[in-house]
Amino acid sequence: MTTKAGTTVPTPTPGPTRAHRPAPWVRTRLRAMPLAALLTAALALVTVFLAAAFPRIEDRGADTALQEFTRSLGANVTNLEYTSETTRDDAAASLEATQQKLSERIGRDLPLTTSGQVYGTRVRTERPMFNPGYTKLSDKAYPTIGLLYLHGLADRVTLTAGTWPGPAPADGPLPIVLSQKAAEAVNIKLGDVIESGTDGPDSLRSTVVGLYRVNDPQDPFWEGIGCPARACLRVKGDQAWYSTSGFVDGGSLTALAVWGSSGQNFWRLPVDAGSLRADRLDRTRELLGSYSSGPGMTALVGSTHRADLHVTSLMPDVLARATARYQAAAPLGAIGPAGVAGVAVVVLCLAAALSTDRRTAEIRLLQARGGSRSGVLLRLLGEGAVTVLPAAVLGTALALVLLPTPRWGNPVLLALAVTLFAILAFPARAALLWARPRTAGGWRRVIGELAVLAVTAAAVAE
Repeated sequence: MTTKAGTTVPTPTPGPTRAHRPAPWVRTRLRAMPLAALLTAALALVTVFLAAAFPRIEDRGADTALQEFTRSLGANVTNLEYTSETTRDDAAASLEATQQKLSERIGRDLPLTTSGQVYGTRVRTERPMFNPGYTKLSDKAYPTIGLLYLHGLADRVTLTAGTWPGPAPADGPLPIVLSQKAAEAVNIKLGDVIESGTDGPDSLRSTVVGLYRVNDPQDPFWEGIGCPARACLRVKGDQAWYSTSGFVDGGSLTALAVWGSSGQNFWRLPVDAGSLRADRLDRTRELLGSYSSGPGMTALVGSTHRADLHVTSLMPDVLARATARYQAAAPLGAIGPAGVAGVAVVVLCLAAALSTDRRTAEIRLLQARGGSRSGVLLRLLGEGAVTVLPAAVLGTALALVLLPTPRWGNPVLLALAVTLFAILAFPARAALLWARPRTAGGWRRVIGELAVLAVTAAAVAE
């Protein structure tokens, strides 16, 4: 450019203009309407929490019902009792070794409890006590006694007189210890030699060397042990008599078998009722069958070297009854989660519809300015993900922590389904704005109401 003075001034050239950067969509929208975003997050938190919580509540209820049902039948219904014949090689140490092998092997698959575990040796038949002066409830009904060896006896009783029995002598009566209450009822004195055979040898005699008191008669340890705490009343026909149990030392197993004509070793392993799970009823029944007459029993026979090992248990019948109860209650238990799921879907759909109505003008404006359907929907998806995902994760975590159960697969899947629905509901409803407007006919509403009525009736009938 030339000035009046004749000097030439260079004409300035325009520099490069700065490119316009659009504001981030998600951040702008969340800042523009923070209250709506907060309400959406709260709605997602509640619905996802309920979706994850109800399956866990149902699982906890089913497990609790199974455990209470099992406990209500008594302490001995969960016992697995293994037995074998007493041999000359049996001693307290060999019984303990067998107990350890049984509990270790079975405990790998079935939850066992130490409460109520017991093992020992018992005679098959009780013998009469012919001593004069002992209480007879009828002329021909002598009081009877059954002898046992019981591991851990001294830990559950208190010796009130005398001493604990020692090993049986080679040519004398068998030393035993009796309940003090039973001795008082039958009129047995400390030091008495109990005659159990009219003209029998010393093998049919026992001597009372000690008296004891049971610390806790309600302890599951005493289930099925005869009459350890007192004298029991037996009745047969018009005859009635007292019966009690005496206990011997672990070194007297061979003499015990001779006294009772034959002895039977037993090992009782109670299954932990508090660990039973409703979803594993079939698996538990299979394991019980295996350890009764299947591969599990074969493995037990091989590890214990007792070919005549036999098991008795009420557990299979109890689990069969529990399975029937569980199957009968399953349809009723499904009503609650189904109702909550329906309410959650309706609430999320209503929230999506309200959001669409509120932002219809905005979406129409984007459409009019050339915004593509995919581009707008992706932005709406991003907005929903940022709002919903943190709340959904928090709701799922709260359900898992506040309602602990061993099973978490179904709650997580349901929470994921609700999360996806919460994210997609608004974009899906907004996508309908691109479709041609249609006049809503009255028949559609009638069909919808009839469908809801049919579903409700089906749920009530079920």
